[in-house]
Amino acid sequence: MVADVFNSLHNENKSRNAIVKTKAALTKYGLWNIGKMKLDNIEQIIKEKGKAEIQKIGVREFCRDLSARYGVSDSGVRAKYVLMAKYGII
Repeated sequence: MVADVFNSLHNENKSRNAIVKTKAALTKYGLWNIGKMKLDNIEQIIKEKGKAEIQKIGVREFCRDLSARYGVSDSGVRAKYVLMAKYGII
């Protein structure tokens, strides 16, 4: 339903899957339902550190450190960092 409304309003032909994924990210980061963020532990740490401090350390090094501490892949941590930066969370 959201995809149909979006495509008709913007005269686009985006796939339903692309729009649903974007809506999920907007919901997760509190931009769809203003103020209701659903951050996991890693995302919470990224938010607390902030973009400037992470860039001082180095994004790659920061992601490697977090991945080692939490037992997840560094590319997954980097993906979270990129999405948070994209949506203005950090």
